[in-house]
Amino acid sequence: MVHMSNSLGVNCTYCHNTRAWASWEESRPQRSTAWYGIRLARHLNNAYLVPLTDTFPDNRLGPLGDVAKINCSTCHQGVYKPYFGTSMAKDYPELQGVKAMPTTAPPADGAAAPATDEAAPAAAAPATPASAKTLSATPVARVNVAGRPIG
Repeated sequence: MVHMSNSLGVNCTYCHNTRAWASWEESRPQRSTAWYGIRLARHLNNAYLVPLTDTFPDNRLGPLGDVAKINCSTCHQGVYKPYFGTSMAKDYPELQGVKAMPTTAPPADGAAAPATDEAAPAAAAPATPASAKTLSATPVARVNVAGRPIG
């Protein structure tokens, strides 16, 4: 807990309620977020870093022969949100999923379509194939570990 507190630059009450430390029902929503963050770090370490152990030279391994692991401070570096919550999605468009290219049908008489600055109506956009993986804009309901809604 001290490591998490230092890594995020917050104190214990950022996630916990001082009246009932162990109660998930009385905890702040940040506690559920932290739980998912712990699961994320565990998954990244076990699924990606541990399998790379054999590719590291001996001088890059720890005293027990294991590869370095990520933890809270790898991303947070002392702030409650990495980069103080700055959106970095625009810097990595390849992670945004597949986007359908808008198409317009040529005029029936074969003449060139007039150039316009207006976007085509949403109904004219082609349907995205079911196989395309895109990020959903639908908000996700936040629940605690017991499955109860938060907030």
